[in-house]
Amino acid sequence: MNLEEQGLAFTGIVNNEPIFAAGMKPIWTGVAECWLLATAKVWNHPLLVAKAIKKDFARIAKEHGLWRVQTAVRSNFKQGLRFATWLGLEDEGVMKQYGFDRTDHNRYARIF
Repeated sequence: MNLEEQGLAFTGIVNNEPIFAAGMKPIWTGVAECWLLATAKVWNHPLLVAKAIKKDFARIAKEHGLWRVQTAVRSNFKQGLRFATWLGLEDEGVMKQYGFDRTDHNRYARIF
């Protein structure tokens, strides 16, 4: 519930079943943290999901006057790192022991 922001999130539905939700949580004016929650079924439709997220990602940022959108991706999650780059985010470096389980994460950000 604390991720819920009017107009800053969307859900991907395939065959009447939600398979992912994504959005942005403002940190302060102009800056937001992006997030993505997905089921294993996203791997059944990777191109469809990727295109939907990419399209809405930029639109939402522009509509809400965001100039910086950032996220953290687990450093050993190769598909996530590639996806962040494909979305136009740049790798800003490793955050050591950032995860709840003390795993390293990379900070990615996109400037609009």
